[in-house]
Amino acid sequence: MKCVLIGQKNVGKSSLFNKILGKNANIVHTTIGSTRDFIEREISLDNKIINLIDTPGINPLYKNNYDKNIISYIKKDFLLNNKILFIVSAQTNSLNIDSEILRFLRKINNNITLIINKTDNPKIKTDCYHFSKLGIKEIFYTSCTHNNGIKKLKEYLFNGYSISKNTINNNIKNELSIGVYGKPNVGKSTFVNSFIGFNRFQTGTKPGITTDSVSFSKNFKDKNIIIYDTAGIRPKRKIIDSLEITSSNISIKNISNTLINLLIIDSTYGLDRQDKRIIKMIIEKGIFLLIIFNKIDLVDNKKEVKENLIKQIYQEVYQAKNIKYFFISALKKTYVKKIFEFICNEIPLNIKLSTSKLNNWLKIVSKKNSHPLIKGKKINFKYCVQLKSSPITIKIFTNYPSLIIESYKRYLKNDFIKKFKIKNQNINIIFTKSENPYVN
Repeated sequence: MKCVLIGQKNVGKSSLFNKILGKNANIVHTTIGSTRDFIEREISLDNKIINLIDTPGINPLYKNNYDKNIISYIKKDFLLNNKILFIVSAQTNSLNIDSEILRFLRKINNNITLIINKTDNPKIKTDCYHFSKLGIKEIFYTSCTHNNGIKKLKEYLFNGYSISKNTINNNIKNELSIGVYGKPNVGKSTFVNSFIGFNRFQTGTKPGITTDSVSFSKNFKDKNIIIYDTAGIRPKRKIIDSLEITSSNISIKNISNTLINLLIIDSTYGLDRQDKRIIKMIIEKGIFLLIIFNKIDLVDNKKEVKENLIKQIYQEVYQAKNIKYFFISALKKTYVKKIFEFICNEIPLNIKLSTSKLNNWLKIVSKKNSHPLIKGKKINFKYCVQLKSSPITIKIFTNYPSLIIESYKRYLKNDFIKKFKIKNQNINIIFTKSENPYVN
């Protein structure tokens, strides 16, 4: 059983979603309609699990394509056989819209609980008598601002609509988290929809349709792939409102939480300064990176464009020299599945290097090109160990870690990548002080 939060815009669905979840998983903003997609999260309590779904605000009285598409998707995929949490606002006088939403819901599912949100004080609560006209027996009063009614609502959900953890087979070893990033309107949502096989995420020619990091799970090649569609990342100087700042920040934060990061670049525009910034950001914050040039079907001289883009990557983004790239058409689904086949079959997730091999490499690389003297002090590299495999993290012990210059750090990193044939993965090298064993 899934619990679906449904209501008109700005009634506090996302705030309530976050409160039940116990963390800020969904975007909350003063802009009306800031939730533009469907966010699903699993929550657990006392060995019980609930799947909670937040939905965009709806208004059946509106006849524009956006609202009609949202209502159609909710009707098709979320209403049947699920528990509906119908959210209304105690501080908004729009009972006609609420009545219309309820009429729409009851045509499909009568398993409805009414949640009167934003009842921030007793007076507001007593003024909510008009909601009795909706004819729903199960009613909860909540206030996200003052945390009122949340505990009672949560207990109700877990007592009636949860399932045991023991009935779920969580094969974590075969789970891959994949984030899709890029500038606005490069085709991220179309790419994800193309992979999963249906229009799960909203698309359009207008930039900024996706405002949150929204995930979907799909089994592929015996792996459970959790793929995140994210909001476009703009240069700060081009961000026009605070909602876009929030959306962009959520995308950037998500980079650290996904194992494999896919950067989508529009082939018709080519590689620009912002693409380079995002590449650098993913390499610094993420683990694995693949570069995908989308919309190659819209390019006339494909061979020349491909050659120029590859040349540009190699010449202008030194961090991307060992990164795999693909040319695709997300709209026409050309070569999309090849990317995921490559991820499942070709990316080594747990590279473990022996300490002897690492120290042999360190001895050779530091001898081949020794570190320059710093204030008359000689930098000696004693030994190294591997700390982690995702991302590969190497700790090098040296006598003066704080004096190591950046160019030499890059030299070690590049040589390490070349020596051990590391591709598509970030490498972290940590320098630490080596203790003198005879100091005491």
